Amino acid sequence: MKQILIVWNVVLTLLVGFLLWTMNSGSSPEPQEAEIPTEDTVAQVTPDTLPKFEGPIAFVNNDTLLNGYDFYQDSKQDLILANRRLEDKYKREVQKLENEYLELREKAPFMTQSQGEAAQQKLMARQNELMEMEQDLALESQKLEMEKLQEVKDRIADYLDRYKEEMGYEIVFGRSNLGGIHYANSRMDITQKVMVGLNEEYAKEKNPVQGDKK
Repeated sequence: MKQILIVWNVVLTLLVGFLLWTMNSGSSPEPQEAEIPTEDTVAQVTPDTLPKFEGPIAFVNNDTLLNGYDFYQDSKQDLILANRRLEDKYKREVQKLENEYLELREKAPFMTQSQGEAAQQKLMARQNELMEMEQDLALESQKLEMEKLQEVKDRIADYLDRYKEEMGYEIVFGRSNLGGIHYANSRMDITQKVMVGLNEEYAKEKNPVQGDKK
């Protein structure tokens, strides 16, 4: 459970990058074998031979967008609190088992053999229950993580879909520190505009009264 937030940024950045790709592609193409470039094909690649787009093109820096998206930051805090509650629940059960063990150790000299064996079997059963509980809590934690990831992804997808229609963008690429786009003109960067729009919508959700006044 403690490792969730370590990988959260990486996983969500990949999801957003995939999201932007699927939005631009419309549908998933059938996989094709990659063609090995030859000297002739490489020589033919020039700015004039590259595909031309009728509408404007833009890109979003996924890392910057996520770090500045208030809902994403709040979601991380929610996840921290949720995992803390799960960990506290597990720790309480562990403490109960330790107390039962200490109590048994004190009573052991005064028990008959059958009583000692019965108490030992009870402790072993409790230990197995605790192991199952640990697995269940881990699964619950993973479920919470995926729900949060999906919610962030859906929010960004919905906003970008509306934004690109409003602005008339033909393609909106996703850029991140993990790769994807090696160079893009800064004039095509709409990250800040998208971030502001997302945060404004989220602020209205958090405080509808204040949003109406604006």
